[in-house]
Amino acid sequence: MSVVNEVTLKKMLKQYKYRDLTVREITYVISQYKDLKPVMDAYVFNDGSSRDLMSLTGTVPVSYRGKLAEWT
Repeated sequence: MSVVNEVTLKKMLKQYKYRDLTVREITYVISQYKDLKPVMDAYVFNDGSSRDLMSLTGTVPVSYRGKLAEWT
């Protein structure tokens, strides 16, 4: 998914309790870090239960000792 808009995010997050807040925050973060992409995936908890959760995947630029490095 190359371009993610608010409508797409709202559909992906339809079961989130604080969906509108989450959409605003994700929209802000991906506008600042263009390489990050939202991904829905099943997360399995220690008790064996699972939920679909969103994560951001990609590369974040980081300044280290005055040089720009990228962390994945």
